[in-house]
Amino acid sequence: MTDSYSFGAWVRKRRRALDLTQDALALRVGCAVSMVRKIELDERRPSKQLAALLATGLELPEGERAAFLKAARAELASDQLAAPEAAPASSVSPATLPPRPHTNLPAPISSFLGREHERAELRALLARADVRLVTLTGPGGTGKTRLGLNCATSLFDIFPDGVCFVDLAPIGDIGLVATTIAQALGVTTTGERTLDQLKMALRHVHLLLVLDNYEQLLEAAPLVAELLAAAPHLKVLVTSRAALHLTGEHEYPVPPLDVPPASVPTFERANVPAFERWPAVQLFVARAQAAQPAFALTEASAPAVAEICRRLDGLPLAIELAAARVKLFSPAALLTRLGDRLGLLTGGARDLPARQQTIRDTIDWSYNLLTPDEQRLFRHLGVFVGGWTVEAAEAVCGGVGGWELEDKGAPPTRNSQLPRPILDDLSALMDHSLVRQQEGPDGAPRFTMLELVHEYALDRLRSAGEQQVMRHRHAAYLLKLVETAGPLLSGPRHLTALEQLEAELPNIRAAYAWFEQIGDDDLALRLAATLFPFWAERGHHGEGCALLRATLSRPDAGPPIMRARALSALGRLSWQQSARWPETVAALEESLAIFRSLGDLTGSANALDFLHLVATAQGDLQRALELEEACLRDSRASQNPEITAWALQNLAGLVFLYGDDARGNMLLDESLALFDEMNYPPSGRAWALSVRAWAVYRRGDVAQAVAILIECVALLRKGSPTSHLVYGLYMLGRALFYAGDCVRATDTLQECLAMSRTVGEAADIPDVLCVLGMATLACGDHAAARVYVQESWALSHDAGMIWEAANALLGEGHVAFAERTVGVGIECCQEALRCFVSLPSWDDRRRRVGLAACLASLAGTISLAVPTIAARLFSVSAALRATVEPATLQLFDVHYILMGNRPANDVALARVRANLGDAAFEAAWAAGQALTLDQAVAEAQALRADSPSLDSTTP
Repeated sequence: MTDSYSFGAWVRKRRRALDLTQDALALRVGCAVSMVRKIELDERRPSKQLAALLATGLELPEGERAAFLKAARAELASDQLAAPEAAPASSVSPATLPPRPHTNLPAPISSFLGREHERAELRALLARADVRLVTLTGPGGTGKTRLGLNCATSLFDIFPDGVCFVDLAPIGDIGLVATTIAQALGVTTTGERTLDQLKMALRHVHLLLVLDNYEQLLEAAPLVAELLAAAPHLKVLVTSRAALHLTGEHEYPVPPLDVPPASVPTFERANVPAFERWPAVQLFVARAQAAQPAFALTEASAPAVAEICRRLDGLPLAIELAAARVKLFSPAALLTRLGDRLGLLTGGARDLPARQQTIRDTIDWSYNLLTPDEQRLFRHLGVFVGGWTVEAAEAVCGGVGGWELEDKGAPPTRNSQLPRPILDDLSALMDHSLVRQQEGPDGAPRFTMLELVHEYALDRLRSAGEQQVMRHRHAAYLLKLVETAGPLLSGPRHLTALEQLEAELPNIRAAYAWFEQIGDDDLALRLAATLFPFWAERGHHGEGCALLRATLSRPDAGPPIMRARALSALGRLSWQQSARWPETVAALEESLAIFRSLGDLTGSANALDFLHLVATAQGDLQRALELEEACLRDSRASQNPEITAWALQNLAGLVFLYGDDARGNMLLDESLALFDEMNYPPSGRAWALSVRAWAVYRRGDVAQAVAILIECVALLRKGSPTSHLVYGLYMLGRALFYAGDCVRATDTLQECLAMSRTVGEAADIPDVLCVLGMATLACGDHAAARVYVQESWALSHDAGMIWEAANALLGEGHVAFAERTVGVGIECCQEALRCFVSLPSWDDRRRRVGLAACLASLAGTISLAVPTIAARLFSVSAALRATVEPATLQLFDVHYILMGNRPANDVALARVRANLGDAAFEAAWAAGQALTLDQAVAEAQALRADSPSLDSTTP
């Protein structure tokens, strides 16, 4: 029997025993990578079907599978399973588990008929080496999306990195195209460099990117060209009503389905097989049977069906809508009702494109078959963007729990109309194929409209003069939804709340746009500020900051209290990027001034707490101490125990840095007592313990620090927000690395990294990658270490995170030194030196510590070859560190792996002294002390990696 593992831990151990990544296991099983991560983190139990696939993917012998399936369903303890490190079952050969390229293509919910010729042509076109962009064009309703998806499904053998589908229909802002593509690909982005980060992620992949419904975003067409230019192995398949008009674009007009000719010979009119061979008729019959299982094509009905297909020009959407009516009408009756209203260019306004007139007539005909209540609901549902839930439809369209904005700027109030049941009407709309149902993120039903149908519903809404009132109700509902979900983001239901807000993001954006359109800056600011926990938890810092900046740019926007909260939210979001720290400080200081003028001590305490974080990150610990002392005073005066408890532990961390352990422990004890009195979630106690762990570490008891952090992570696993657990794992992994346990450090940091990518904690990923690279290097895996530190550099460089980029370069230098490629190591250190030099003056403390680390790393590298220069650089490094207060040095040495590489530097320094002798060493040291910083940097940058004196040197 195995040791005591949770089921997720057992799966993770087994996967690693097979030398599989999470991506590789997901490919074997045929599920999303996020599902594998959730299973391994014990956040989700697999279904019976998925458990069976996992058993195959993990190569379990037949005799062990029954127990595994029971353990997966919590019917058997995981410690009853065989050891996860057991050898792979010999009965499972690699040939039986062919890797499948990853895809997020939506599974078809109905059969795909016809189009054999088009599919063959498209596959041949996309297989050509000289074709990289194909655009499927044609009128609405021709089935461009269905054809594109079906073709993409057959192309896995051509694209080893898979096929990614991106639905752009809910996007109306060209500025969100890159973000939407990145989210579909699982690419984590930060700040305002989303496109650059996306290009970086795609540059080496052999991938087919399917961009659906591009017609409303044609101004963003150059973005596609940029992606193709940056990624030589990328191909793009676009569906759009109009071509993108880009160089190298291959336009493929999608024709309607083939229909029987009007001049069917008399002798064939009763020949059913003669009609059945036409794709349009096949589609009508299939969809009619879905609505009415007893439907069959007969000698009597076949000519009418053929004529219906001809009248609808072979447009798949029109045919599907017509076929759904066989529950009410025979084909002959349907044909009579069609009449001349569906004739080309006769149904709609003559200034509309022909393709819109034809499909408009089709939807118009279906709309006119609805009852007045069904028509009203259909129009009103057009206000939603990207779908809706039953609850949302009832609140906005049915009056059940609905909310109104009675006056500009007034808070939402419950509407006074009587509740009107809408489920029957919603079912009728589904029966008429005007509404489609799909599974929401929580498993509950979610509803959408085809884009053409949605456009038609909006037009009907405008024509009825109901658009303004419905957009008001829609926006009010979304505001209330956000305000209700916000507090849940810090509790045990945070994942559910996150998924709910993520699903409603298109609707939330529409609500914000409506507030801006009607000039209600107050409500726009209120919505943007209330979304802060979502932006922060999901990693959408750039979008959140953009909305807040836009609204705050209007000086009269919002009452003072709401403006203060919005400024606080902007400061707390923008501080994730050090390049934004001046904006962070300005926003927080302005919010602090407003809170104080209003006497809002809770608000001022929050602002002070975040200002302390920025000061701490900059190494200005004296200011951080003053700010946190003020935060504690305001929180105590406000009698807010939660903020007080957090302020106590933050202050304790600073006090420990100054060596006052007695006061630090007293503050922590008070913090823990407050959390216990409030029955606070485990995260409160966990963070307090983490502060104590670092205090213990600084006293030299690394083993005790690790033990405390293990307890901290265990607490965080008990229902804390995922972002909290991410940081807890990061701290534990770092401590394990300090303790010399590189294997456990690597395991912990890999879990942390996987979780960071899942929850979008993009700002933390470079740090995690850098520490993981050093831990992996300590384990002897140079290749993996290089991959980690290079990704750390790429992410931080693209996000403008100079400090993190420089740290990653130092890490890459350490990998190079370990591989005895001294020249590469020197070049990495020199590039890191340039990064640290470029840090702005308001980040001077970190700049000096970073430069000291770079110079010491270079000195250690050249200590054998040119000990005199090495001694001078060591001297400058020591002089730089002497200009930084000891508490700040402790902070950086503990929190940044490569800043405090003191033992290795001390060894190299002793080697230099031994090589030079005391007199020569002292002279070189004095010469270093006399150098200005610019002179020292110039000397370090002048080192030649290809110098003969360095060429054969090994560190």
